[in-house]
Amino acid sequence: MRSNVSLTFAGGLPIRVYTVGMDRQISITRLEGFSAPQILITFSGTGRFRQLGQPWKLLEPGSLLFIPANLPNEYMPLDEEVWHVGYTTYLENEGGVLSSWGFKEQSFVGKLTDLTPFYLLIERIWCHSGPAYDPWAATEGLISLCIEIFKQMHSNHSNPMPVPISSGTLQDSIVDNAIRFMHDHLNRNITVTELASRAGYSPKQLTRLFKQQTSQTPMQYLQALRLQTAHLMLIDNPGMTVRHAAAAAGMEPVYFNRLYRRTFGCTPTESRRL
Repeated sequence: MRSNVSLTFAGGLPIRVYTVGMDRQISITRLEGFSAPQILITFSGTGRFRQLGQPWKLLEPGSLLFIPANLPNEYMPLDEEVWHVGYTTYLENEGGVLSSWGFKEQSFVGKLTDLTPFYLLIERIWCHSGPAYDPWAATEGLISLCIEIFKQMHSNHSNPMPVPISSGTLQDSIVDNAIRFMHDHLNRNITVTELASRAGYSPKQLTRLFKQQTSQTPMQYLQALRLQTAHLMLIDNPGMTVRHAAAAAGMEPVYFNRLYRRTFGCTPTESRRL
């Protein structure tokens, strides 16, 4: 094992490696948890882990175990079996990239598909830790390790990482991204097919998500957005022509006038006199 005991984040790095190593793991009980998040990989043998008061989880070769900081827990070899583990612990500024990838406040166990890269990645972190501590190189190794974990676990659809966003939040973000695109390109000829292709969804799927979040179809939302934008442009810019406002909002002037009257009960020109 090698430790990097410095409490500073060198050069503004948001993450730093605390400990790294490979070991014949012994039984450990931590009533107050460990002070830093832990990533453990079972290379051979079998162990077991549990959050104190919770059921045990089996850790066979190829198992990944993540334990957040300060979580009371215990882990041990199974039936006196030799249990070889590689591990690294780290400190991260709040809301960092590893947290956004799922290494957050919940422990989890997952299955890795190929252990070969992890020998080299842990060795890489180890070589840049301890007496030869290079904070940048060690952090690069840690990020590479986590990327490999993220890639392997998401390629194994039976146990994807618990990234801390629910499916509802993910769907909301797709709609939010489509809405952002509408705002950014309001004067373009935007179609639901284009929006859907940018989001990686079919037009039918995108329309369903839009209705769930906004109670409107994408095109209904876009039309209302264009109308409201042109209305505000006219009110805030007395010298702007109706044709100019309609064009800036991506609408044909005749259709804009008709839709404006139907929505606001007056023509665009009449609204300026109110």
